[in-house]
Amino acid sequence: MADRTGAAPGADTAAPLTPFTADPALAAALARAARDLAAAGHSPEDVAGGPPHPVTAALAAALPRPDRERGYRVVTGLLDGFGPVGPTPPHWSGPQGEEANALDTGLALVAAALGDLYGWANQQGGRLVHNILPIPGQERAQAGASSTTTLTRHTEDAFHPLRPHILLLAALRNPDGVGSLVSSVRRVGLTDAQRAQLERPRVVITPDDSYRPPEDAGSWTAVAAPGIATVWAAPDGPCLRFDPAYSRLPDDPGFSRAAPWPRRPRRGPRAPRSRARPARRSAGRARGRPRPRRR
Repeated sequence: MADRTGAAPGADTAAPLTPFTADPALAAALARAARDLAAAGHSPEDVAGGPPHPVTAALAAALPRPDRERGYRVVTGLLDGFGPVGPTPPHWSGPQGEEANALDTGLALVAAALGDLYGWANQQGGRLVHNILPIPGQERAQAGASSTTTLTRHTEDAFHPLRPHILLLAALRNPDGVGSLVSSVRRVGLTDAQRAQLERPRVVITPDDSYRPPEDAGSWTAVAAPGIATVWAAPDGPCLRFDPAYSRLPDDPGFSRAAPWPRRPRRGPRAPRSRARPARRSAGRARGRPRPRRR
């Protein structure tokens, strides 16, 4: 039987990870609880700050945690109890309909079952469940509001030492079936020499453009920040902390040769991809347990 925090002993970690299909009764109970809470005026913030809802215990018992070798877990069917959420809002702040509000609350319940739900005061107004959708004028940005460029693979909130252990992503509008790219440092095969270089605290990582900078700074590049290690050892394997588009690499040939990424990170626009990104929700960040977002 698989450990809820990782792969089963002896499992073939090179094989595709089988999605976990939620019990329809659990999906129905989640939607019912979320609608009741939303109808009573409760928000995701109320879910995070209030007493545990009875449905969270059932969710915590049923849902597997991410596979730590691969770094992700696919869950299907859990949101099947919700109906259509309507058209994509023009902005992350809305407006949106009642079913979308209920879904936000449902994602917060799921996150609360897996971890301690939190957000950032200077990102999307401190919301715990984010609308991640295309916004006019940000088509080529290296942030969730882009639509004609591919985001570089990155560690979520890599700039912060208290970044989330779990990030929930729920695809709501994806008629073209556009997928998400994921990768794991544990499957790269770094040499001892590469790890020794990447474990040095040499990379400065700043918040991305979706975070409001301090009023006295103007931009995050003007804020002094220490260098950090991009790779380090955990008891069960190496871990990675990196965001190519928002990192300043050292002028160090030895470090550059050790890095597994192909070229120096940059902030500028990249080649457009053939299909726009789907509108999703990020349903929360959590530590020891998750942080939500919708995309």
